[in-house]
Amino acid sequence: MKLLVCVATATLLVLGPLAQAATFSDPDDMTSPIDVRRVEFTDRGGQIATIKVGTDDGWSCSYFEPGLTTMKWLFDGRGDNGIDLVGKVRCLKFQGGRDLVIFLSGKESGNSYEPVPLKKPNHHSMKATFSFDLPELSGRHVDMRVKVSDGVAEGCTSAHPCTERAPDTGMYRLY
Repeated sequence: MKLLVCVATATLLVLGPLAQAATFSDPDDMTSPIDVRRVEFTDRGGQIATIKVGTDDGWSCSYFEPGLTTMKWLFDGRGDNGIDLVGKVRCLKFQGGRDLVIFLSGKESGNSYEPVPLKKPNHHSMKATFSFDLPELSGRHVDMRVKVSDGVAEGCTSAHPCTERAPDTGMYRLY
């Protein structure tokens, strides 16, 4: 029995602490298919994390046509209630297809980072895994909100897009 306890303890020390996770829900409050329904955060360890944003309905990469529909992931990484890092979801065209990516940039720092590929685990969600070891995310806690502007959905136009902020007030505490 002592050997089993020692092996289990050694395994936990080698693997490190369990990953943190947080899940947030948002109400159905927009006519757009990209109305945010759920945000999930999973700490992968080593300052790598995954964020998954789920929406009400299905959509394809081309839904993010430039100028008509946008989604931004806004991060407060310094705990000052400001936006330190902005992630802009884009659909990039390339020969033979399209890629969904998020461009991360520091709002005040001017830093720009390599585009992060967004995976689509299903028709109504996107998921990105990236390093949180960025100067803009250097505080003890990181908070996030998602802003959507849709000029395509029913009742929305490019001149008067439907908009959403998730959460409706404040921010989600990732860690």
